[in-house]
Formats: sequence, C-alpha cells, structure tokens
Amino acid sequence: MGTRYLLDSNTVIDYIGRLHPDKSRQWLNQIIDDEINTSVITKIEVLSFDPDKDDNYPILVDFFEAASIFDLSADIVSKTI
Repeated sequence: MGTRYLLDSNTVIDYIGRLHPDKSRQWLNQIIDDEINTSVITKIEVLSFDPDKDDNYPILVDFFEAASIFDLSADIVSKTI
C-alpha cells in the first residue's frame, strides 16, 4: 500500500470551495480519487461550518459519505495527548 493521507478541515473546506491553486487541486484530486480519509472531528468541524451552507452542504455530506472516517478511540486520544 502506498502513502495514505488524512484530510483536515481546512483542506476539505478549501477543496470544496475551489480555493487551492490548480497544481494543488490536481494533487488533491488524485488523493481523493484513490481514497478519502478523514476524522470524525473534521466531519463535525466541516459540517458545522456555515458560510456557504445552502450551496455546499449537500456536496459536503456526499464527500463524507464517500470517506473513510476515523472515530476517536481511547488509544487515539492518548496518542494525541
């Protein structure tokens, strides 16, 4: 298995909002086409982010439905601390 990436909130918001430069967007497209990995914290942050909720909310919901979402476990919390 190759390199795997965990997408954070800012990356997801900027990706959906098309705020990344073209070269970065192409690179992210490849990562997202292979496998979307994110955390439950990112899902909470992004879906509660409000500026364009009417326009982007359905797109974001679809994005997270296609993603592998890592939940918090006691082990993850301990390692993070």
